Amino acid sequence: MENVAAAAGAPLSIGVGGIGSTFAFHLARAGHAVTVVARPGSARLEQLRRDKGVVTKDGVRPGMRVAAELDEQTPYDLVVVATLAHQVDAVLPALQRSKARSVQFMFNTFDPERLNTTINPGQKTLHGDRRWVKLFADAGLPSAFEADMPLWLRCHVPMCIAMESICATARRRGGGASWAEAMVVARGVHAGYAVIKAWGIAWIRPGKLPLMRLQRS
Repeated sequence: MENVAAAAGAPLSIGVGGIGSTFAFHLARAGHAVTVVARPGSARLEQLRRDKGVVTKDGVRPGMRVAAELDEQTPYDLVVVATLAHQVDAVLPALQRSKARSVQFMFNTFDPERLNTTINPGQKTLHGDRRWVKLFADAGLPSAFEADMPLWLRCHVPMCIAMESICATARRRGGGASWAEAMVVARGVHAGYAVIKAWGIAWIRPGKLPLMRLQRS
């Protein structure tokens, strides 16, 4: 990845909600040429155009371009797709035609192979490539290398569902979750991992085994 001085050395973020905006902001502030893409006709696109990109409450505004669609002819070094998983099919055709060198899908999915095989050969997910680990870290975004990203994603799904469920429960109440509710979530995580094991999928992290033992109590 080149810095902002290189015309083709540009990361691009599709989907500029909380996650996409965070990555775009930090990458732009680190000196990379960033383009953000929001849905045509959306209020978010108009806001980004007014603000000339992502801006913090304190008025910090690293320079970036704003677009309503992916420029398929630009050889972006990296495209970060930060849509919701069920929305990604709408952008896959443009990503297939794109001259982008690498694509990162920033959402949880139980079907990562479909995304890998749909995108042009040679384009990889970010966390499976050590180059992008360094790029994100240099921009102040902690990142780690994962040799088997599909396995990691599958084994992450139960934890993600559990955390979102308990957060939604606490938000509705306006306070923390009860012990009984936390135990329901813990049993759900245990059941989720049991399903993964039953399918013959190996454990991604030895550190998750203590979680399983705790959830049996």
